[in-house]
Amino acid sequence: MSNEVKVKGNELFTEGYQFNFMVNGKAISVWGSCWTGKEVIKLDGKTVSERRSYRRKSVHHFDIGHVPYEIEFNTIDILKGHLECTLIEDGAHVETQSLAYKHPETPKKVVVRELLLWMVIGLISGFLAARFLG
Repeated sequence: MSNEVKVKGNELFTEGYQFNFMVNGKAISVWGSCWTGKEVIKLDGKTVSERRSYRRKSVHHFDIGHVPYEIEFNTIDILKGHLECTLIEDGAHVETQSLAYKHPETPKKVVVRELLLWMVIGLISGFLAARFLG
């Protein structure tokens, strides 16, 4: 099991989480959407398991020949978008890959300015709503 966590930016939201495994000359491609909850497992380009799940942990079962395999999605940290994907062959752990979202670094000056802007917009909206609707 690798402790390496790959970090990606905004493409996780547009392209989803992608993991790739190689087992006995077979390519296993795992994809998950953080928007729709859709999870797709492909074996050599052919879909072997597909479903939607919004749970923190999700397990897919499929066979290669007569050997049972599992793919486990495990959400480590929802706020950081940290997801682990584990491949299990016949009950034995094969490999775990980990992927997390890298939040863009925004200077504090920009954050304070945006916060003040939204506060002013809220104040004006509240005043206008009270004035004309109240």
